[in-house]
Amino acid sequence: MGNKHSAGFAEASGAQTGEFGRRAHVIDISAGEEAHDGFYETMVSAALLAHPFLIRMGVAAQDELDELSQHTLPQEMMADDFNALWFVLTVWGTTPTRR
Repeated sequence: MGNKHSAGFAEASGAQTGEFGRRAHVIDISAGEEAHDGFYETMVSAALLAHPFLIRMGVAAQDELDELSQHTLPQEMMADDFNALWFVLTVWGTTPTRR
């Protein structure tokens, strides 16, 4: 693959040389695009699920997270002029057969 990050993925997964691949994807999640509403719902759920962790780590207080989840996130992501791209990397490979 010629990329040190790809080699790291392959090594971590136990994939053999030549049996590893990757493909980058870009998804337009801007307002009005097909993927927008589903991505928004996913982000709302992820934000709520992350609350306990963020509070335990001491990086945010409950009232701050409530404000972000209930006001800031919807206000920004549901705006008509919301524009964003989501970059995704798909990685695949095969591992040796165990004997």
